[in-house]
Amino acid sequence: MTHFLCYNRMWLGIVKLIMQNENWRKLMTDNQTEIIVDELKKSTEALITELTKAADLYYQGEGSPLTDDEYDEKILFLRDLIVNQVEYNTDKRISDLLEGSVAAGSTPSKKDNLITHSVPMLSLDKANSMTEIKSWLDKIEDAGSTMMRVQAKLDGFAIEARYVNKVGVEVSTRGDGSVGEDISYLLNHPDISIVGLPSSLKIIENCSLRGELFARQSQFDKLNNARFAATNSRLENSRNGVVGVVKKGKSDLGYKAELTFCVYSVLIDGEYHDLDDLKVAHEDVITINELSSYEYANAGGSGDLTARDFDELSDVIRDFGEKRVDFDIPTDGAVIKPIEESRLYNAMGNTAHHPKAFIAFKYPSEKQPAIVLDVVFSVGKTGRVTPTAIVTPTNLSGVTVSRASCHNFNWLKEKNVRIGSTVMITRANDVTPAISSVLIAGDNKPITVPKHCPECNTELVAEDLKNVKCPNPKCPSVFFFKMRSATSKQGLDIDGLNNVGLKALCESGILSDVADLFSLTVNDLKDLPMGETSTGNVRKFGKVKGAKIISHIKTAKDNTPAYKLLNAMGFNGVGPSTAKLLLANLGSIGQLMNASLNDLTDIPGLGTVKTKYLIEEQKTIKEVYNKLLALNVKMDNGLATKVTEKGHFAISGKVPEGFANRGAFTDYMATLGWVFDSAPKTTTTVMLGNETDTSSKIQKAKKLKIKIVNPDDYKTIL
Repeated sequence: MTHFLCYNRMWLGIVKLIMQNENWRKLMTDNQTEIIVDELKKSTEALITELTKAADLYYQGEGSPLTDDEYDEKILFLRDLIVNQVEYNTDKRISDLLEGSVAAGSTPSKKDNLITHSVPMLSLDKANSMTEIKSWLDKIEDAGSTMMRVQAKLDGFAIEARYVNKVGVEVSTRGDGSVGEDISYLLNHPDISIVGLPSSLKIIENCSLRGELFARQSQFDKLNNARFAATNSRLENSRNGVVGVVKKGKSDLGYKAELTFCVYSVLIDGEYHDLDDLKVAHEDVITINELSSYEYANAGGSGDLTARDFDELSDVIRDFGEKRVDFDIPTDGAVIKPIEESRLYNAMGNTAHHPKAFIAFKYPSEKQPAIVLDVVFSVGKTGRVTPTAIVTPTNLSGVTVSRASCHNFNWLKEKNVRIGSTVMITRANDVTPAISSVLIAGDNKPITVPKHCPECNTELVAEDLKNVKCPNPKCPSVFFFKMRSATSKQGLDIDGLNNVGLKALCESGILSDVADLFSLTVNDLKDLPMGETSTGNVRKFGKVKGAKIISHIKTAKDNTPAYKLLNAMGFNGVGPSTAKLLLANLGSIGQLMNASLNDLTDIPGLGTVKTKYLIEEQKTIKEVYNKLLALNVKMDNGLATKVTEKGHFAISGKVPEGFANRGAFTDYMATLGWVFDSAPKTTTTVMLGNETDTSSKIQKAKKLKIKIVNPDDYKTIL
């Protein structure tokens, strides 16, 4: 047995994983090594059966029960399992699986009923590291881009809908990019309804809408239940449901299905236009911009999905990756585009495969198998309880990982993660260890949702399995994360107050909210315990460190910009960008404290989710506001009075001299009452750009008879 195992390090590693499982250790004490071989063979056979079924279903048009990533992970695991099992060397099942693949696209299966795309439907270039993102960013910045947007990469079915004289005439699959299959029967199908796919447009005469056909989780649940009632069979994921509906939609489906269509690009007379153009033309269409922003905010993301430089972009990509598991939409990555996507698309051109101005980030990571030893629970800033797996120590990218995210309880249930399960561990974006798939579930009982908060023992509340929360606003964990956000660079910027020190401060009982920071003295801090030294003595804050922190707090008291102070006050869903938006429209933090639902609803771009949070938390945050006033904290740095709207402006090309980037300029203009339009539209009053420029924005501005002003002359419009 020993000689046998030495042939392959991966094989040895797998056996070690099994040996670390308590049940297997008991067996090995009886020298029953042959049982390991038998069980590994059983696991191999189970994987072959699962993968063969998944591939068959996919190629039959039903869709695989596994995602592409899960399928690939299990294929790799199978390859390692069979290396030293000679009986599988000539097994045709193995060769069929290892030589085949589950493709993400759909090649037309018939030569008839085909539609040629007027402009090829290209793929996206893919980045698997932030180094690749940086290289791409350098190129688009050289091409004149100063602001990027992150969008969800939908895991659905790419289609094109063509409209002639405002009427929808045909729908086709992406196919091979040049030719797709005619699926126009979806437009008026008795069993199929598609949200966001209009039968006609209101304004645009001739255009093509390109986007993704997908099922929200709620839609997929209904579809699956209806399918089960009709066929006594279920599908494992939403993409399979969409594929099945499309493939079988040529005839009566036999059950009702509702899908969603989201637009990621629009062609008018064969030329690409920004998505904002489409929203002017038809308000019922769902664009990837608004869909991504809504899902991100609803999952607890704060701030906008935009970035001005590489550092900001890295933060947004990382946070988006962590939040997307809670989306109601299926995603398999993120798409990064310049805000001025049509101009940059036209300026940079494309390869035969992809446009140069866009890129997809796949959240790649090294992957290694591990065994789940335990599942523990933690509480975040919003009170949401999340499960984390304790796994056998696993080396990923030179880092030993012993904990891995399980995302949420719904995900935990769907993936069937159990104590003793063999799982694949990844480091999403090389940062957060997470379970990407379950290789072997095991026989132990499923993990159940705890009844009480692991931090404060308060009874938990659950809207659903994705949203299990501690309702106690004074929960120690909730409070710590809120204070960490409040003291960060995006808040009060209290330099020197690290997580250890902040945790000690939060646990001391001195603080009840962010306002209490401004009452602290050196004496409050100097004797606070901060764990133990290497010799076992109590480590304390100390007078010097305490004095430094108090100095930074005093600076923050008088000099924190209003939007950062608002960010620090603790509204859910309010980051720096949203804080700026609120203050630009309401004028001051005080006005926000007294704002009505109507006041907030009237703010363009705020969104229903953030409006809900603001109203729900307004009373609690107002108490913090009153304490800040009583402590003479300067509340209105930068935006002391309500800004009256002066007009709308758009930009093409460079920003005025003296501004670092487009974001800095648009922020400044917002303080003066000017609303930024990412593309010229009927509400735009001024277009900043070169009148002789041939860009699509300038041409559209001329068509709409919008005044065009050189960016360096922007003061003339003020």
